[in-house]
Formats: sequence, structure tokens, C-alpha cells
Amino acid sequence: MDYSQPSVDLAVTIAITENVNITYQRADVLDEEDPIFSVDRFDICTDKGTYDAISLSPDAASQKRWTYVNHVHRLLKDSGLLVITSCNWTKEELLEHFSSGFESVDEIRHPTFKFGGKTGTTTTSIVFRKKDNR
Repeated sequence: MDYSQPSVDLAVTIAITENVNITYQRADVLDEEDPIFSVDRFDICTDKGTYDAISLSPDAASQKRWTYVNHVHRLLKDSGLLVITSCNWTKEELLEHFSSGFESVDEIRHPTFKFGGKTGTTTTSIVFRKKDNR
């Protein structure tokens, strides 16, 4: 799912070209009235930038992040997976933000760099599993 219909259209075109069976849908994960919340839940949700964009919102970013985490939790089936990639948050920060409803099950490694005696990365990707005991 994506909040941008052109992004969804592009993903559908690529899936058809690659002969991959993936369901894509336009949705606003922050809007509890969005029809996405009335359909079957998902096995996997991926995020490459939505959480980052929400985090940069000029108004109520903290509340919007909390809403995002709770709504993604609702959208996933029991033990469903969220694969999130962030350029704004560290691994430790993402683990904290998603700790109430998710557990980390894996991390996607990215190239690292060294600066000032510290080692870091510009991108963080974590695979979370939905905790069922919320």
C-alpha cells in the first residue's frame, strides 16, 4: 500500500512485467476511516519512506508516528511482518518506536562508513513481527 496512487500504479506495472503476484493498494494508513481497514489483514507490509515522511510532518509528528505504529499493527495478520527501511531513524530508535506491538526478528545489512571514530550507516532496515498480546 502507498498513499500515492501513481506509486501504486507503477508498482502494479512492475509486478505485471516481472510476472509477480502481489496485491498493491492506495491507502492512508493514518486515516482510520480509510477502506483499507475493512479488508482482510496482510501477511507482510513494507515501508520505504512512509514512516520517515510522517516523522517529518510539521504538525503533530509524534502523534502521527504513534498512529502509524498502531494502524500498521491493526493491518497485519497475527504474527505478520513489517519490513521497514528508514533513512531518518537509527536501529535503536526504531526498536524503541515499535516495541509496544512488534518484536525485531531480523535486520537487513547496509554498507557502513566510519567518521570521527564511529561506525554508522545512512539507512536502517528492520524486519518486525507483530506481537499478538497487545
